[in-house]
Amino acid sequence: MALSGKAKDQELIIVDKIEVTPPKTKEMAKIVEKIVPNFERALLLLAEKNVAILRAGRNIDDFKVSHLGNMNIADLLNYKYLILTQGSVEALGKKYGAV
Repeated sequence: MALSGKAKDQELIIVDKIEVTPPKTKEMAKIVEKIVPNFERALLLLAEKNVAILRAGRNIDDFKVSHLGNMNIADLLNYKYLILTQGSVEALGKKYGAV
């Protein structure tokens, strides 16, 4: 399973929450640089759609922002790191059972 593989390979990063104020690419890039080792390819998976975070992250190379409604196996495999918010973890737990 892709999610368990990310956890096993220590490529799963769980953060309490992500807030970008103001919602600018420069601010999002600073956040991603702090939480992703060597700023490698990363996917941020939110519990629900957040337009401000989507806009702030869309112009960052090797980085994608998505939400659980758009989650797919291709994205999980194409990005080395998976960043989940606490809300995403809880939503995955409700949808698929204990996480």
